[in-house]
Amino acid sequence: MRIHAVTDIAASPQAVFTVLADSAIMPKWRADLVSFDAVDDSPWGVGKKFRQVRKAGLGNVTSTAELTQYEPGNILAIKSDDSDVKALGAWKLAPSKDGTRFELDIAIDAAGIKGFAFKLIEKMANKQAAKDLVEFKSIVEQSAAS
Repeated sequence: MRIHAVTDIAASPQAVFTVLADSAIMPKWRADLVSFDAVDDSPWGVGKKFRQVRKAGLGNVTSTAELTQYEPGNILAIKSDDSDVKALGAWKLAPSKDGTRFELDIAIDAAGIKGFAFKLIEKMANKQAAKDLVEFKSIVEQSAAS
């Protein structure tokens, strides 16, 4: 399954990245996310791990995510590799005439029945990702204005 969404944000790439890399704010703009907490006090960077709790159906699913790319102002990427579900996600930032072009790209590979289920919800997941970016944009632009 692939999830992709793009938006333009009226703020600098650095301002966008500052909000993106704030794990306390992530659940406010990602509808599927209950929490995204660092597993230790090490600084943000490649290899840093997080425990994420996501909404799934009628319950929650806990998994571990690891930063695979961390370039402030440019890209933040994570991987999650838990048993039969593997995910690679990247948030890419690029300067634009109005501020920042913000792009989300997630690839999810799941085995068995979960893989079939993910294919069924792919269109819905892409719609939700677009809504999440609208919320993210609002948070960033309000933060940049204050």
